Amino acid sequence: MFKMKMIKKACLFVMLVTISIAVAASADTAVFRNGTNGYQGTNDNTLDDYWSLTGYNAGAFTELGVYQSYAERVNTILKFDGLVLPAGSIVTGASISLAKRGGSGGAFNIDVLQISNDNANWVEGTGVWVPALDGESSWDYMASPTLWTGDGGASGGATTIYTLAVDSAQEDYTLYNIVLPNALAQQWVSGGVNAGLLLRVDPAAEETKNIHFVSSELGPEGWEYKPTLTISYDIPEPATLCLLGLGGLLIRRKK
Repeated sequence: MFKMKMIKKACLFVMLVTISIAVAASADTAVFRNGTNGYQGTNDNTLDDYWSLTGYNAGAFTELGVYQSYAERVNTILKFDGLVLPAGSIVTGASISLAKRGGSGGAFNIDVLQISNDNANWVEGTGVWVPALDGESSWDYMASPTLWTGDGGASGGATTIYTLAVDSAQEDYTLYNIVLPNALAQQWVSGGVNAGLLLRVDPAAEETKNIHFVSSELGPEGWEYKPTLTISYDIPEPATLCLLGLGGLLIRRKK
């Protein structure tokens, strides 16, 4: 008798959950790219560790460099601000696409790091190889003259979340996709801390590696190649909660 009651409860629960999933959720996709649907929230910057350039901003470049040689390292930082999804949205998938625009060194890996929450206040510079001003980011600063928290510029305290395989020999405007953890995208769209991402050549690479991506500053003729964040999401309908609540009541009544 006890086993039969448990089987009935399990079947009832599965049936209600199945019904709720089938009829009580709507799915959609949101695209965030400067110039698309009025969105203007992309911030990106090149950080150059080369002699006296560590304190200079390069936020107005139309390209984002990711470079490593024995004498120079170049990282890219990128974030999408002002992300808005319908209330109650649940992220089911997220990715960032970047378009190649030049490079050398063949095939290699790029580490994609989540910048530490302590360094979330960086903003994009407005010049090219000019000293970073108050609020502008450079290799040394997230808000000049405030140092980045941790060693290694924006890399300090950052956590690797994805490894991107690239090939500088591929044609320009080849698209590369960075897959984001759903939880991170959910944090961004829910108003949580958004420190953005840092891209760097895998430190294990010994030879010179170099690739460039289109930045958000590229003119309107190439708007479709600008950094693009795509988020898929579901919106649970009230029916989901009602069905699950009804299931709970029926199960309690069976006890």
